[in-house]
Amino acid sequence: ATFTLQPTLGGDWWLRGGTIRGGTIAAASGQMLVVTNNESTLDGVTTNVVIDASRATDSFQRRNLLTVRNGLTMNAAMRLGSTDGTVSGEATFVGTQTLGGAGTVNFGGSTSNAMVTAGTASSQTVFLTIGPQVTIDAGGGAGALRDDNFTFTGTEGVINRGTIRVGLGGNFTIGGSDWRNEGSITVNGGTINLGGSFATASLGNFTATSSTVNLTGVMDNAGATFTLQPTLGGDWWLRGGTIRGGTIAAASGQMLVITNNDSTLDGVTTNVVIDGSRVTDSFQKRNLLTVRNGLTMNAALRLGSTDNTVSAVATFVGTQTLGGTGTVTLGGSTSNAMTAAGTASGQTMTLTIGPQITIDVGAGALREDNLSFTGTEWLVNRGVINVPAGRTFTMSWPSWWNEGTINAEGNLTIGKSGATTTNAGVLNLGIASTATITGDFVQSSAGTLKTRLAGTLAGQYGRGIISGASSLGGRFEVAVQAGYSPAINDSFTVLSYGSRTGEFATLVGLNFAPPKLFQVGYAPLKFTLTAALDPNAAPDLVVVSPSVSPESPKTGDQVTLQWQISNRGTAPTAASWTDRVEVVNRSTGVTIASGDVVYNASSRGALPNGQATTQSFTFQIPHALRGVGQLQARITTDHLDTIRENFEGAVGETNNRTDFDFTTSL
Repeated sequence: ATFTLQPTLGGDWWLRGGTIRGGTIAAASGQMLVVTNNESTLDGVTTNVVIDASRATDSFQRRNLLTVRNGLTMNAAMRLGSTDGTVSGEATFVGTQTLGGAGTVNFGGSTSNAMVTAGTASSQTVFLTIGPQVTIDAGGGAGALRDDNFTFTGTEGVINRGTIRVGLGGNFTIGGSDWRNEGSITVNGGTINLGGSFATASLGNFTATSSTVNLTGVMDNAGATFTLQPTLGGDWWLRGGTIRGGTIAAASGQMLVITNNDSTLDGVTTNVVIDGSRVTDSFQKRNLLTVRNGLTMNAALRLGSTDNTVSAVATFVGTQTLGGTGTVTLGGSTSNAMTAAGTASGQTMTLTIGPQITIDVGAGALREDNLSFTGTEWLVNRGVINVPAGRTFTMSWPSWWNEGTINAEGNLTIGKSGATTTNAGVLNLGIASTATITGDFVQSSAGTLKTRLAGTLAGQYGRGIISGASSLGGRFEVAVQAGYSPAINDSFTVLSYGSRTGEFATLVGLNFAPPKLFQVGYAPLKFTLTAALDPNAAPDLVVVSPSVSPESPKTGDQVTLQWQISNRGTAPTAASWTDRVEVVNRSTGVTIASGDVVYNASSRGALPNGQATTQSFTFQIPHALRGVGQLQARITTDHLDTIRENFEGAVGETNNRTDFDFTTSL
């Protein structure tokens, strides 16, 4: 039957707990069905009238309720809530059914407005299908198309084959289990909250221009690449949502924004920035991310703001790897953290930082989740951790293993009581760096410990303070800061510890300024460097660059023979010495000139290692045939052996002589 509302039948009809079953409801002249706070039901009905749930029907409870069963063919409008937000409206669709017809659902201003799909029994699967000619218009209003997650434990989903519109200032949520869009969803200047659970492909014809997209539900992206772009809302905000699997990319710099609503990346590859540096809640300025089943991060992860106003924590649950080629940047707050958590008490889990990952530290920690888990949590670092000067970075783990590189210009706080810290990579302590290690420290044969010196005071050289036992091996490197030269007997306590076994197998950089070097000391409670003179340091004098002037002498000419003495040793000369010159006519075998040239240290000073000085000897070439031919000048430096010399591979004076040939003519 068709029942027509009209003035003579009371005009509008108010549904106050009543039910209409079947048939068609029409109107003679704009009459409406008014939905009230007394929940009423339309059961298999066709409506050619407005269903109005926008009125204040109760002065106390301004929430109007409608239940729909066995489908609704809606050829006019359904108004859910008032435009000013003072009244909300909710339509609950019970059981699998279709909202058909050619009408429009209009949402008012209250976020409590909703279209709800509900089952009739536990474990049941029900779907609400929005027909192809139905429009859901949130406009600038608010509300949701969601499941009834309060009273039903089955699967409640939505299939949209119609049109969903969200306008300027609107805020609309789509939820439900395994919902999918086979029609269109258009957001223009509003906010869309993607809730429930859905596959990436189920977004269908979805556009969001100059809008905000919040992920509040679970997006199954397994095996797919989803590309953020301006027409899909630009940045996506993770507000308690989860992305499972696949790859997230960006067309032009879009980001995943993590918020104070803890969200999850589950087995995801990110080629976009994950941004936890923004103020996403005016009260709680702490953004949270949970990672499960590994994260391949090929862009950046920003934890906290640089100005310290926002902090962020990324928690890695269960054994997994942070891989990829990206960079984690920790901002200025000491509350920033990367934490690892197990999934069950007594479990052992390991977080591995991949070899191409970089962690740039402003402030914060890389630590275990010691609040909610009683198992054992391991850290293996294979990447690069950079701690700048003036910053402190905490790595608090029962056991952690460094196979990568830690560059610390600032301070490190490592380990915890009973912990073991193992360095099988590079631990580089800059001039202002102190590594405070609680527990035991082991440097394996593959490890390298580096320190840099710029003074003898704390804060002027890199050092480690170890509360427990230290087992030393591998490689140790020391470098002296440019412009600084340790004085003899200056001492540096590079490591202090409770006890020690082993020694470094390789020591590099001890000969920092020959003849000065560092002597190492393995005391019971400390490892030290002390500046000293090298007992084996000595000069090494070599004759170089001999020449004559004039270049082509004739018999009877005065000739000046000139050469340089280069000190190629590891110490300056300590006294004067004498060079010997002998000039022989190789054609006749006759010595035509000889003499000594003294280097007077009193007037000229010591010859430093690495420098050279010039010597010369002047003589006359004999007249006539006695001075004609091939002449050879033999120059021997320190021919009286007054300087103790040494050079690499030998000891003595075996490289002090040079022969120089030149030709004379009549």
